Amino acid sequence: MRDIAQTLGLSEAALVASACADTESPGTIRLTADFMAQFAALGRLGRVMALTRNVCAVIEKLGVYGELESTGHASQILGDEIDLRIFFHRFHVAFAVSTEGPRGPQRSLQFFDARGDALHKVHLLPESNGDAFAQFVSAFKSPDQSPLQPDLQTDLPMATVASDPSAQAAISDANIDVNGLLTAYSQMKDTHEFFGLLRRFQVRRTQALRLLGPDAARPVDRLSLRPLLQAAAESELPIMIFVGSPGVIQIHSGPVQTLKQYGSWFNVMDPGFNLHVHEPVLTHGWVVRKPTSEGIVSSLELYDAAGEPVVLVFSKRKHGQAESETWRALLERLPDLESADGCLDCETHGR
Repeated sequence: MRDIAQTLGLSEAALVASACADTESPGTIRLTADFMAQFAALGRLGRVMALTRNVCAVIEKLGVYGELESTGHASQILGDEIDLRIFFHRFHVAFAVSTEGPRGPQRSLQFFDARGDALHKVHLLPESNGDAFAQFVSAFKSPDQSPLQPDLQTDLPMATVASDPSAQAAISDANIDVNGLLTAYSQMKDTHEFFGLLRRFQVRRTQALRLLGPDAARPVDRLSLRPLLQAAAESELPIMIFVGSPGVIQIHSGPVQTLKQYGSWFNVMDPGFNLHVHEPVLTHGWVVRKPTSEGIVSSLELYDAAGEPVVLVFSKRKHGQAESETWRALLERLPDLESADGCLDCETHGR
């Protein structure tokens, strides 16, 4: 649907909304804007497929939605199968979509931002609770069933893996307090503090990684996900993979097994978990080492040409536990980027 919408010059939300015009046999129903209540009710659907995507990557997990928890700026649904961080202030419109496919009825719930970009989708499986879906649609059906869906905000930043507070006009290196940034970074107690540093020092995310230097952030090949996941699969090491839209971060926790290359897409095709990464859009990668109160937390971070995060990969660990030495060794095996000319941050192109 996203590709068709682009071909027609529409947003995906506008294309989905156009089907609301079929009043005799409504297959698409506009829902209310009570998004928190909707996410709180998703568990009633039983086992479903949760999908989150950005322009470069798609993550799909099978499971049952757990309890919705609000944590102030963000909400979350925690679970071994479906694990989400949700930014409801980014949500704008939602639809329930029912179509007939070769394998029977296809039913989904689809959530979009004000640009008309998809934030999250819930696809029912044959074993899902169809009666609960009907009750969900009845409870949250909007009085407005207009087929028109204007894209209200076309200037929203295309945040992906996280709602990036540094989505602002970049300033030059010369105007950044680099020493202050280095000091503040070294004193971090939690990985989430990094976003505050970006805001405080008015620095773009990839620009900050470059300025922090190789001890904190080491540039690696943009295709480093391939050898890293291959090594993780061979060692059966549990990892965490983060993929996000502007409004939802979805996380896979556990091992990976079946890796496939289909054309320009690198894929994980495991039971209950799929990952699809469109490699041509990846521009650069970093091995990042963040200080915390529990020791160094290391990750592979992949970015697109706009400096937006596409996929982040961490070692799976519990709070209070040190990071896996096996994981650190896998990251160390990733070769350094041979040249720093590969658009390590967007300042190079005046963004």
